[in-house]
Amino acid sequence: MDIRKAFTFMFEDEQWIRKLLVTSIVTMFSSLLFIPYLLIWGYQVELMQNVIRGEARPLPVWNQIGDKALKGLKFFVIVLGYFLPLLVALICVVVIQAASALKTADFNSLTAQDLRALVSASLPFICVGPLYLIAVFALWPASLILYAANNRVSDAFRVGQVLGFVRRNAGNYLRMLLSVLVAGLIPVALIVFPFLILGLMVPALRSNSLLNAAVSAAPTTWTLMVAGHLYGQFYRAAQKPPPAPAAPAM
Repeated sequence: MDIRKAFTFMFEDEQWIRKLLVTSIVTMFSSLLFIPYLLIWGYQVELMQNVIRGEARPLPVWNQIGDKALKGLKFFVIVLGYFLPLLVALICVVVIQAASALKTADFNSLTAQDLRALVSASLPFICVGPLYLIAVFALWPASLILYAANNRVSDAFRVGQVLGFVRRNAGNYLRMLLSVLVAGLIPVALIVFPFLILGLMVPALRSNSLLNAAVSAAPTTWTLMVAGHLYGQFYRAAQKPPPAPAAPAM
């Protein structure tokens, strides 16, 4: 994997300014509407697919909007599917707690037995929830990569296949995740954090919603592109056969 390439490939495109500008504008509107989110996710899927195919200029063109929205919707379904068990568990805990509160009509009058019941109902979620969340964040990139490579949503939910895919390529997968993390931290350190400091000195900046949206769009756009390229690179590297063993010395 060429990690450096993922951080610089977009500038090799002859139309990189226009493509990055359009992507940033769509990202800005995604903070207000849901449809732009689908377009951004679909754009990242197309970027992955272009890298997987080995295209020299993998940064997608902003055309075929309907196709991008459909790919983004499938992206959303995959992410939702992985987070759904956690959401269901959270809803169950909230329902149990609400039922206990209604039973007493006054939360302050809950007995020790009621409190123990609430803690008992919440404890599995409190203990298992964070571990499940960590596992999802670690594995869902692999599921998205398999979906992008094969263009089948079902491949993303074949947990055994996803785990095997990660296990066989654990070293590159860890490098990929760490590189995406670094890609997200760079614009935060160079753009977002200085803007927050400046906003403390100039309160008018914090109240400018358009400016805030533009500042938040920069790290999102950058991370999306770097991550998409790394995901595509990872799949291509995973498909290469292992090197042949050295011939025994005569």
